[in-house]
Amino acid sequence: MKERSKRQKMMKELCAASYVGSTKRSGSRNRYIRPLIYVTLVTGMLAFVFVFLNRAFSSYIRRTDCNFWLPNVTGKCTSENFQQTFALSSPKRRSGTKNPAEEIQREFQNIFSKESSDMVANGPSVLNIGKDGDDIYLNLSAFRRSYAEMEMKFKIYVYKDGLMPLVHQGPMTGIYASEGLFIDTMEQGNQFTTEDPERANMFFLPYSVRQMVTYLYKPFSRSMQPIKSNISNYVRNISVAHPYWNRTRGRDHFFVSCHDWAVYTLRDHAELSKNAIKVVCNADKSSSFNAKRDVSLPEIAIRRCKLMSKNRTNELGGPGPTERPFLAFFAGQMHGTLRPEIIRLWSNPDDPSMKIFGVLQSHPTSLADNITYIEYMKMSKYCLCPRGFDVNSPRLVEAIYYDCVPVVISDDYILPFADVLDWDKLAIRVAEKDISRLKQILQEVPQEVYESIQNRLKFARRHFLWHARPLQYDVFSMIVHSLWIRRLTA
Repeated sequence: MKERSKRQKMMKELCAASYVGSTKRSGSRNRYIRPLIYVTLVTGMLAFVFVFLNRAFSSYIRRTDCNFWLPNVTGKCTSENFQQTFALSSPKRRSGTKNPAEEIQREFQNIFSKESSDMVANGPSVLNIGKDGDDIYLNLSAFRRSYAEMEMKFKIYVYKDGLMPLVHQGPMTGIYASEGLFIDTMEQGNQFTTEDPERANMFFLPYSVRQMVTYLYKPFSRSMQPIKSNISNYVRNISVAHPYWNRTRGRDHFFVSCHDWAVYTLRDHAELSKNAIKVVCNADKSSSFNAKRDVSLPEIAIRRCKLMSKNRTNELGGPGPTERPFLAFFAGQMHGTLRPEIIRLWSNPDDPSMKIFGVLQSHPTSLADNITYIEYMKMSKYCLCPRGFDVNSPRLVEAIYYDCVPVVISDDYILPFADVLDWDKLAIRVAEKDISRLKQILQEVPQEVYESIQNRLKFARRHFLWHARPLQYDVFSMIVHSLWIRRLTA
C-alpha cells in the first residue's frame, strides 16, 4: 500500500514537471510567434491602405476639374523618351499589298448599306461641325448613324483579375499616355462599361505592357520573355476562371498598348496573337497588325496634366497660313534609319525655310533663336512626322493641335481612325524613298490646297483630345467607336 502511494506520488511529480517544461517551451515559442503574427497583420493592413490610397489618388487626379489633357505647352523637344536599347528592328516590309484603310472603309460602308434599316437616322448624339468640316470624314452620314447606335448598344466588360501595378493601371504621362489613360477611363467606369459580363459585346484585358516593361524587363537583356510569359499566364488564368474567352477563343477580347513591344509580347499565346483585337500605337501593316480587325491607337505625348478651365483651349491652334514663316519643321531623337537621313539632307542653317533639327534643346540654331518646340510648330506650315524605330510618332497629333499640316513619312503606318477620317484631307503623305525631294514636294502643293488642309485641322482636333471625363467624339470615344466597327466586321 505504501509502495503504491509512493508510485502515485512519483507519477504526479513527473506529470507536474512535464507540464511545467512544456509550458516553458510553449512560452519560448510564443515569444517568436506572436511578434511574427503582429508583423504579418500590420504589413497586410499597410498594403491594403497603400492600394486604397493609390486608387483614390488616381481617381482624384482623373476626376478633378481638369477639362482636358494637353502636352506641356512650355516644353521644348517632345521626341520619344526611351533608351535605344529598348528598340527592336521592325520586320521586313511586304511589297504589293493592298491599302488596308481602303479595304476597311469599303467594309464600313457595306455594313451601313446593308443594315441601314436597323440604324438610328438621327440618334441621341448629333455631330455638329459645320459645313466647312464635313469633308474630313469619309462618310459623315454613316459615321453619325454608327456612333448613335454605339451609344445605345455597345457594352464592354473589364476583367477584375490581376493585380496592380501590372494590371488595372498604366502610364498617365509621356509618350505611352494613351495606354494608361484608356485603362484608367475603363477602370473608372463610363457609359460603355458594364458590370454584367452577360450583357457585354466585348471584353477588355486591362494589362499594361509599359508597366510590365518597367517592372519585369531586365535592362539591357533585350529579352521580352518575362513579359511574354506574364501576359500568357494572365490570359490563361482568365480563360480558366471565366467562360467568355473560350466561347469565342478571344475574338471578342481586346487589349490596349502604346508600347512598341506590344505586338511582339503576344507570341507565347497563339489565340491572343491571332484572335484578340490589338489596339496599339505601332499600327504597322508590314507586321502582324491587321487593319480590318485591329485598331490604330493615336500616340499622344502628355507631358503633364494641366488643370484648366474651358477657356484654356485657346492654347491650341495657331496662326493662319500667311503668318507662318517656315516651310517645314522637325526636331527629335535619331531613332531608326530614316530620321538621320532627313537630317543629313535637310538640316541646313543656310536655308531659313527648313527648320530641321535633332534634339532641339542642344541645337545651336535653336538656342540662338530661343524658340520652343511648340513655337516652331506654330510658325511652320508643315510639320514632319517621320517614322522612328516604329511607324508611329506623337508628332502627328501635336501637328493637329497647333494647325501645322502633318507630313507623314512612314510607308506602313495605318493612321488612327482611318475608317472614319479622310486623311487625304488632313495630311500630306510622302513616300520614304522620296525624302530627297521633300522640299520640292511641299513647295509644289498648291496654296489653296494647303490652306484648305490647315483649315480642316481645327475640326479634326476634337477627335484627339483626352478629357478628364469622356466627351462625345473625343479620342476615348473614337477608340471605342473603332472597336464597335471591328465588332461588326469581325
